[in-house]
Amino acid sequence: MAAAWRDAGRTYNRLTSEYALVIDAAIGAAIAGIGIAASQSTAAAFAAVAIGASLTLRRRYPTPSYVAVFVFAALTGNQDAWGTFLGLLVAAGSLATYARYRWLAFLVLLASAITITAEFGGNLGFIPDGVVPFLILSSVWIAGSAIAKRQRRADESEERARRMIREQEQERQLALVAERARIARELHDVVTHSVSVMLVQTGAARTKLARDPEASKQALLAVEATGREALQELRGFLGVLDGNGAAPLELAPQPGLGDVETLLQRIGDAGLPAELAVLGERVALPPGVELAAYRVVQEALTNALKYAEHARTEVVLDYRDGGIAVEVMDEGPGTVAGSSGGRGLTGLRERVAACGGTFQAGRRPSGGFAVQAWLPVAVTHP
Repeated sequence: MAAAWRDAGRTYNRLTSEYALVIDAAIGAAIAGIGIAASQSTAAAFAAVAIGASLTLRRRYPTPSYVAVFVFAALTGNQDAWGTFLGLLVAAGSLATYARYRWLAFLVLLASAITITAEFGGNLGFIPDGVVPFLILSSVWIAGSAIAKRQRRADESEERARRMIREQEQERQLALVAERARIARELHDVVTHSVSVMLVQTGAARTKLARDPEASKQALLAVEATGREALQELRGFLGVLDGNGAAPLELAPQPGLGDVETLLQRIGDAGLPAELAVLGERVALPPGVELAAYRVVQEALTNALKYAEHARTEVVLDYRDGGIAVEVMDEGPGTVAGSSGGRGLTGLRERVAACGGTFQAGRRPSGGFAVQAWLPVAVTHP
């Protein structure tokens, strides 16, 4: 119901704006006709016509229009009570509504009230006696309506402000959820990769401890180095999550494709033979795409380390067509734990999709397992 009233109000405002001159001319003509019918002299009839003509300009020139109507109303005296009264009422309302200079309009109304008091002793001789009660009640109703309308606007403004605050809070909560999900993916990638490498290297050190102490020592050193790197990244994430106002931790830069060779060396030390092939011309990538590509390689190599049974693995980075294709292929049994819905591959799919790319993972027809991602970017040469 409220919406219907609002629509009706908009339609009324549009029509009155488009046909304002026609409406004002019709009002002026009607009031002039009433005045002419009631006039008892040529001067009174002329004053009635002048009042109607003045009302035609009541919106464009509200102050001059009111002054003209008031002057001609005073000239008619008591000859045209209804026409003069209606004309003066419409002119005064137009002055209060459309006057640009509010103080000037108020002074004009005050001056006319003083003139009426001085001329008629406070009694408006051209106003019919039967109209006075309606005039008083109508004035009170108009004033009350104006106050109510102003209060409604204030309430609507307050409600809009509250709604805006609620929407901002909802957006903040959604941003927090998205950020927590992003940090959870980063933690998963860091922890699973580092722990998997450390487990494999620890197992190798244990098996070689008795017959090859030096090899065991090197494996344990690799475990220590991997643990330190993982701890540094974890401290970085914890520093981001820490909201107690403490001094920020010294954060390492996010890994990128420049760290893939180091990653391959670490994986190789853990027992997985992996090779890197870079196709096309290497270009600078946005940080988000750079990190996403690195995480694809990291997660795929971690899975290969756990499930490919030390089979040969190849990493291909192909810079082409305004983006980069990342492919990690192994020659193992072709199985990955959770490949049909595990958190690791699911997280990669979400990460790549957030960059506007595509992702797929599955068994290769020739044997083994493949992880493929395409990340489109507007690349620029470094």
